[in-house]
This record gives sequence, C-alpha cells and structure tokens, in this order.
Amino acid sequence: MIGRLLEEGLRTTRFPGIAFRDTASGWQATLAGTNAKVWLLIWAFKDQGLDYEALRENYAHLTDFQLRSALAYYEAYPEEIDEMIAHYEAFGEEEMEIFYQENPGSRPPHLVNPASSA
Repeated sequence: MIGRLLEEGLRTTRFPGIAFRDTASGWQATLAGTNAKVWLLIWAFKDQGLDYEALRENYAHLTDFQLRSALAYYEAYPEEIDEMIAHYEAFGEEEMEIFYQENPGSRPPHLVNPASSA
C-alpha cells in the first residue's frame, strides 16, 4: 500500500493533470477533477486514427491541458494504458452493448456519434 501511494505521488508530481482512483477494474489514472479515465481517452485517440482534432471534438468538455496530460501520461506509461485497452477490447460487441445500457453515460463520445470519428 505504501509503495502504491509513493508511486502515485511521484506520478502526480510528474503529471499534475493526472489523478488516480480505485475502480472496479483496479487502480486507474484519470484526469484530475474529472471521472475521465486516461485509458479511455487514449483508446478513443487510437480508434480515431491518432487524430487530435477528432479527440478534441469528441471530448469538447475537456481542456487542451487535460487532453495533453492524458497523452503525456500515455507516452510515459504505454504498457499500463495498453493493458487496460486490451482488457476492454477483449469483450465482444454484444457484451459491450449490455455494459453501455447498464451504465448510461459510459459510452465514449466517439462511439455515440461514429460519423465524427470517420
């Protein structure tokens, strides 16, 4: 526990826009002051062909600083984020649809309006 808290402190010092939360899926990096998970933003960024403008459009409620904080965190810890993405990508389409229906508001914006991610 102390090791995790120390690591969290070091990471939040290095990335002031990042905070950490315990979730049902474990300890996760989020954007400070929000519920936005870094892995979800990076997943959207990759899914949109690494198009930063598409990411900004789909996450217009987040600031440029917040989005760039997520990208910087990913650059430093790609294995951690890629592992989370792989975990969720392993679910089938039907399972994800059930999850989205049971958890309103959890569907990433780029999947709500797929035309904007083309």
